[in-house]
Amino acid sequence: VDTQNDPSAYKSTIYQRTTVNGMLFRGGISYQDSIKRVNKTPLAVTFGAIYDLQKKVKATEFETLQLRSLNESIIDSDTLVNSVPGNINMPSSFGIGMSIADGFKWSVGVDFGVKKYSQLAVFGIKQNTKDGFYIGTGAEITPNAFSIDNYLERVTYRFGLRYENSPYLINGMDVNDFGINFGVSFPIVPSTGANNVLNKGFSSVDFGFTYGIQGKRENNLLEEEYFKFKFGVTFNDKWFVRRKFN
Repeated sequence: VDTQNDPSAYKSTIYQRTTVNGMLFRGGISYQDSIKRVNKTPLAVTFGAIYDLQKKVKATEFETLQLRSLNESIIDSDTLVNSVPGNINMPSSFGIGMSIADGFKWSVGVDFGVKKYSQLAVFGIKQNTKDGFYIGTGAEITPNAFSIDNYLERVTYRFGLRYENSPYLINGMDVNDFGINFGVSFPIVPSTGANNVLNKGFSSVDFGFTYGIQGKRENNLLEEEYFKFKFGVTFNDKWFVRRKFN
């Protein structure tokens, strides 16, 4: 087959590259207190807040119009924008949260945050974005972190919910995201009671699963169902312990 003079054997591609250089600053504070209970250990209460400063970062834009073959080889290229400098106005955001915990038994928490993406501008051009927010809540429980004869009682079980009103728009409509999270942490340090666990730490193998729905079918928008699997290993040990006896 002769592809030399066949226009369908080639395709035009816009190649864009933006290089960003700068620093972003985030500050945070936390406060911890306790709630006393009669004949029970106190509940630990933690409050926290974070804030991302609005910042302009330097950027360079490069753009070419390329003629490519069907196997993605570049046949010809024409530069449209040659390393033009500019700025990207990064938006500010803030978040607050709190949690309540009963020692190593259970804990619950909630987070709320706002992303000021209406401030986003790329090379002086305002983007099709708006302010968004998110809210999430979750809980974890460990039946008995110091159990000696029942391993499943030392496993930590987690559950959470998250809702996000995304900052970007499609056809002028909001794109919302709702997710349900499940997780477990399997301890990898054999337990012979509280003293052994406290001395050796809480190392674990962690698994997580998320089911979510993004978007909606109304107004000719797409609705996406997604699944996420997470795996991690936590090493939490005392590295330096002063000997009592030589």
